[in-house]
Amino acid sequence: MRRSLKLLSGSELPVREVAIAVGYKSHSHFNRIFVETCHITPAGCCKFATR
Repeated sequence: MRRSLKLLSGSELPVREVAIAVGYKSHSHFNRIFVETCHITPAGCCKFATR
């Protein structure tokens, strides 16, 4: 998850591309695990990082 957080906050890659880059085949599974771990959606993380 650390790598995905870094990619989401430091680039303009879509969530789907980040999921693939960190080894998930399904972006929906990535979203589910991300929310369970970080308590925010990947898209929400992107919005928060750009503020």
